[in-house]
Amino acid sequence: MRWRSLAIVTLTTMALIPTAASADRRGEIEAACRTQQWMAASGCACIADSAMADLNETQRAWMLASAKNDRAEANRIQGEMTMNELQALGAFMAQNSVACQQ
Repeated sequence: MRWRSLAIVTLTTMALIPTAASADRRGEIEAACRTQQWMAASGCACIADSAMADLNETQRAWMLASAKNDRAEANRIQGEMTMNELQALGAFMAQNSVACQQ
């Protein structure tokens, strides 16, 4: 019975870790957007929310590296993405840079 309780606690904790990591990534994207100073705070929140909903972790990592002007990291990540991921990222950037400013 003790092992079963330990397993349940461990699995529950493991299930919560991605949520915390996702919240951290969302905050990182919003903060990096704000440093660019071309979009209002509400627009950066919109971009971050949309990125969490519409992009995978690799695409979000590229967005963050790009916003931080870390060209080497952005290029490395870009080299790992598939053509579909790159196209989806391009479409995301085009659509949300306009939609989130309104």
